Amino acid sequence: MQHDFSRPSHVTSREEIQQKRRLPVYMLILVGLFLFAMLMYMVADWAK
Repeated sequence: MQHDFSRPSHVTSREEIQQKRRLPVYMLILVGLFLFAMLMYMVADWAK
């Protein structure tokens, strides 16, 4: 992603802010699900 030097860095459009805010939420959900699945796998394996 190339930085746009034609405008100041503190000026961002509403869509950009929403995109930046939305992506980490998906990442957190994915990581959370992955960790939860690993935890369930470990508990199931340990409970045998």
